[in-house]
Amino acid sequence: MANELNTEILKRLEDNMNELKSDVNEIKTDVNELKTDVNELKTDVNELKLNVNYLRSDMSDLRSDMDDLRSDMKELDEENRKEHKDLSKNITDLETSISGVNGKMTVIQLFLGAILTGGIIFSVSIALKLIGNG
Repeated sequence: MANELNTEILKRLEDNMNELKSDVNEIKTDVNELKTDVNELKTDVNELKLNVNYLRSDMSDLRSDMDDLRSDMKELDEENRKEHKDLSKNITDLETSISGVNGKMTVIQLFLGAILTGGIIFSVSIALKLIGNG
């Protein structure tokens, strides 16, 4: 009778060990998926940073163009104001373009912040899920 009890206990222990191994394999799979997700988020963040840098460069070019136009406008105004009214419109258009670029930069920065925040929240929620299953 004691041998049967020991055999049954050993069988239960083996079953529990197999179940635990299965759980560990699931956790490993979840962790690998999280690592993949984090790498994808890092790639997205790097692309967004690159886009922000391009927009900053474009904005710098636009500012330089606007400064050049202002300078040209002053010179032309001195020569003959009536002949060169179009420059004022060009400056206004450039200022509008800069405002648009600034708006796009703000959206990208907000999106970048959302991705970073979302990645952190996602990682924490998965970690809490894994801890809860332990």
